[in-house]
Amino acid sequence: MQATTGTSWTLMQEGADTQPACTGRATILHSSSLVGREQELAAIAHCVRHHGIVHLTGATGVGKSALALRVAQKMAPVFRGGYRSIDAARAAECAHLRVMGSMAIRPSRAAQAPRPETSEEIAGLLLVIDNGDRHLACMPGLTRTLRRTRPDVHVVVTARTLEAPGTASFAIQPLSFPPEPARHTASEALAFSAVRLFVQEAARHLPGFVLSRENTESAVGICRLAGGFPLAIKLAGGWLPLMPVNLLPQARGSGLPSARAPAAPQP
Repeated sequence: MQATTGTSWTLMQEGADTQPACTGRATILHSSSLVGREQELAAIAHCVRHHGIVHLTGATGVGKSALALRVAQKMAPVFRGGYRSIDAARAAECAHLRVMGSMAIRPSRAAQAPRPETSEEIAGLLLVIDNGDRHLACMPGLTRTLRRTRPDVHVVVTARTLEAPGTASFAIQPLSFPPEPARHTASEALAFSAVRLFVQEAARHLPGFVLSRENTESAVGICRLAGGFPLAIKLAGGWLPLMPVNLLPQARGSGLPSARAPAAPQP
């Protein structure tokens, strides 16, 4: 089974016993690489190792899902059962979501196969629950129940906002972009992660695109309008085959939100 959505997620089979995606037995892979998230990835992975439940919160389009799935991909070899993921938005109600969660943590035949243990290995598996805010009322109870059912399962939940006392939480911030009104050279602009992401996405849609003296201010303007939000930057990059980069900051209906306060540079 393979399926894609408008946000470039791909659902891939985990093995011969994988159930349809609605049952929660699918792995979600993001099609483009993360930019400027090295510190967050390391901090979240450390927290997952030491906490049973971790929440990633932030506004729509800030990159919570991509971060959660990249953490899961990087940590999959550490967990004896690897990782699995479910999309809470696919559940019509809490009862359906509980079924998805229960099936996701059910041991698979592949997980039961013997394999050598290592000193770094963690028992159990890592479960990612995406779009947890679609079922805020039952999400805290669901994660606690999953942990009671299988104490060796570690859970990462993404949501715009989610309150659960005693649970580790990370507020995901937009990528950094150059402040106004300063002008920047191409090399200076590339010190900001939002600009690096835009260049990556631009080159994906318009092969051969590079940041130059002529287009740097336009690219910076796009990142400012996007407020450093990865989703908006990726949508903007998709317009380049249809519209010159210097016209894009003035365009309307391009998917760019209003500008937000600039963030500090990220390596």
